[in-house]
Amino acid sequence: MGKVGLYRPTGVRPRRTTPLGQEEWRKGCLSGFLQLELKIPKFHYVSPSSGRFVIEKQGSRKVLVQEAQRIAGRPVIPGTGIKGAVRTIYEILSHSCNPLARGSCRIHPRKPLHVQELCEACALFGAMGWRGRAWFSDAKEHPPDAVNCVTRRVPVAWKPRREETRGDFRFYDLGPAKKLDFRTNQLQDAPLPTLRQVFDDGAFRARLCFRDVSEVELGRLLFCLGYDFRESQGFLLRLGGLRFHGEGRVEVQPIRVQLLRSWHSSAQLPIQQTPGLAEDEAEVASPEQKVAQDEALAVSRDWQQAALKSPWAEVFLGKLEELSQRISREPGGPR
Repeated sequence: MGKVGLYRPTGVRPRRTTPLGQEEWRKGCLSGFLQLELKIPKFHYVSPSSGRFVIEKQGSRKVLVQEAQRIAGRPVIPGTGIKGAVRTIYEILSHSCNPLARGSCRIHPRKPLHVQELCEACALFGAMGWRGRAWFSDAKEHPPDAVNCVTRRVPVAWKPRREETRGDFRFYDLGPAKKLDFRTNQLQDAPLPTLRQVFDDGAFRARLCFRDVSEVELGRLLFCLGYDFRESQGFLLRLGGLRFHGEGRVEVQPIRVQLLRSWHSSAQLPIQQTPGLAEDEAEVASPEQKVAQDEALAVSRDWQQAALKSPWAEVFLGKLEELSQRISREPGGPR
């Protein structure tokens, strides 16, 4: 485990603009959803906790175990957790505020909207008093029963100390958790005293839903998910707990896209739709699914190319590449 502290690019400050009302539409923007596959690499796991403990029987004794998140008994990764992980990366790669700091963006209900302002991240993901234009559904296992839920011994998390990691944001590389041995003054593997349910191998599917979002914004969102149509780039998104232990990594891949004519209209007629099966249907390698994924990949590539050609890339592309390299570092790799 190596802590990675990253600053925003030099000179970048929050850039606020007046948002359009929820009933208005920006010319040239898109609404719809992008279905995503979140694949857990072999020999690794994701561990979104429910916050509860359960009693499991192991041999002749009973033990207390941290429970993994489920809905109707099926493993899930909460959409709010995906949104939080992506928003953190989006904030470091944009002219955005710190939503937890004093003076962060908010919309006052008693003030006219035209005299209020939001930064880039708050306008897209939401702020106090403002519904965002992009969000994620819960990620469900696909196909059903494809994800193994096992109990593992894991290290205990600790309260991070700001002074130990310089930078505006804290990330972790892919190494296991370490603990300082005060006798030898050397870092050693952290003890594993806690039992926790984790999701081992397998894949999940989630939807990135968006309303009135530009192609450039969608391209930037895909970069923040770790997906990059340039094969030499990209990174594994980190979700759930135990990110400090090198776990929680998923590979994100677009598999289906659907654009809607009007988000608010009762007749939501698709103007572009790739064929595909419902989320809960059995996974079958059909020509229709292949066409769906090929078109989703082509649309994603177009969005990312639009972002690369925009003024955003001149300021933030270098920081994206630095982030990708540093959080993808394996144990013992160059620092």
